[in-house]
Amino acid sequence: MMPFARGGGGFNKTQEIVKLGAVAILLVQNTSKDSDMFNSLARPRRVNDEWPIINMPRRRLSLPGAAQRMPWEGSPVIEITREMANAVLEASGQKIDDLKQKIETGGKPVSTELAGTRLTINTTAKAELLWCRNVLAYVEGSDPNLKNELVVVGAHLDHLGKRGDYVFNGADDNGSGSVGVMNLARAFAMNPEKPKRSVLFALWTGEEEGLLGSRYYVMNPPFPIKKTVAYFNMDMISRPYDETTLRPMARMMNIPIENEAFKKVKPANFLPVSFSADAGLAEIIREADQYVGLDLFLRESRGRMERSMGGSDHESFAPVKVPWVFVITSMHQDYHETSDSVVKVSGDLMARVSQLAYLTTYALADK
Repeated sequence: MMPFARGGGGFNKTQEIVKLGAVAILLVQNTSKDSDMFNSLARPRRVNDEWPIINMPRRRLSLPGAAQRMPWEGSPVIEITREMANAVLEASGQKIDDLKQKIETGGKPVSTELAGTRLTINTTAKAELLWCRNVLAYVEGSDPNLKNELVVVGAHLDHLGKRGDYVFNGADDNGSGSVGVMNLARAFAMNPEKPKRSVLFALWTGEEEGLLGSRYYVMNPPFPIKKTVAYFNMDMISRPYDETTLRPMARMMNIPIENEAFKKVKPANFLPVSFSADAGLAEIIREADQYVGLDLFLRESRGRMERSMGGSDHESFAPVKVPWVFVITSMHQDYHETSDSVVKVSGDLMARVSQLAYLTTYALADK
């Protein structure tokens, strides 16, 4: 899971510059003062001297033949030092701090033509073809006509793997969501009363590398996308909130923490549920929770994906207009660390989230 990193709600300076036709953007390194300011605004994260330091070559995986690139792919941004920026500006007789001061004084852009200046950047990359697999399982619906329609339940099965001498187990991210999908597959298979529509259970590969498995599925669907009525995504469902983690998440989700309803929330019982608008999902989720009893925070997404709606496999289904639901429990200090181990997961929370997912998915498949 790469939470809150993709999509981008609100104004995005880089995207707006690209719309104007820029073929490259040179992003200049901040001054120490700027960096200190940005760090002070960021959510504090405990530093642990036992966390691994790994030096590995940078790599990027992509899908061959992908017609539509995701926002984080093919970025025209090149990060440069302030010294390089001053070298580029040398012909104009200015330095980067001079331009910065003019912008801050005038409150508007300061465009400067650099006559006779040419910048060439050479990069080398080694490419190879990698093979990996999604895992799919299928329960056929009971209605002769509606069984041709489909509800998909998914979670990514990959994590960071082995890096250097370190093994990243990924128990929460996303062993927990994978277990959730298998919980649902077993429950649907054992239930003698099958829903009207069919249900597909998917364990996606390559989510951590850019939603590769779910994007490949959407590009090459074994069942027609137009017949897919909903997608339910589980990513990191085993770590309950506590007082320390709940309040920062509430601020990020714009929940008024002084609200009387919020004050009654038990942190370990709290679950944000994000979902696409205009598909009648809120009522179905509420109805399902009457039998589970979690303190849900329902978050309807309209238009383009918002940052806080999470960066997981539901993003692959949103562009093709498939209604989606996404559940995630607490973020924690073990995220993408070797310490994300199975001894820290809550089996009770995984079970309750799985129950909510089962009831919601069954209702979607049977309506």
